[in-house]
Amino acid sequence: ETSRQDQLTEEAAVAYEKAYEERSDHEGIIRDLGRAYALAHNYEKATKFYEDNIEKLNRPDLILDLAKLCIQLRRYDRAEQLLTSDIFTEETGPTDRLKQNVDANFHLYKLYLKKQGLTILQLTKKLEKYKNATQLQKVVIEKLRSEGASAEDEKMTYADFYYEIAKYTHDY
Repeated sequence: ETSRQDQLTEEAAVAYEKAYEERSDHEGIIRDLGRAYALAHNYEKATKFYEDNIEKLNRPDLILDLAKLCIQLRRYDRAEQLLTSDIFTEETGPTDRLKQNVDANFHLYKLYLKKQGLTILQLTKKLEKYKNATQLQKVVIEKLRSEGASAEDEKMTYADFYYEIAKYTHDY
């Protein structure tokens, strides 16, 4: 079963590569190709692909995907560098951007928990990122409400966020 899934993932990556050759500027193709490489366990190719496209496009979604991959690969310093980018500090703007900022702060908080031997400065940063993530998620929920949109998914994300924090705090 797993080998069949791996084969399908590799086939998907090949299909996305062909699509990328035709439409290298298509946002969805770029993101999906990077994810397909990672899912196919072709981590170096995924990393290089993300790095090259981030250099050209500086897209927050690609930066987040690469940071998450770096955390998975235990490349914590690079993940921290990506997640502390000024691009994730905005507290106003479109809802999708705010969600990305929440995600970045949340993963940075988890990254700080994973790192061993935290200094006082790192502990302070960890708590700051936790606070940023929860505050930004509240802003997202309120913004959706004011737009008349459903905030139920974001409330679930907020609850999941606390669950993940509790789980990580318990484990570390």
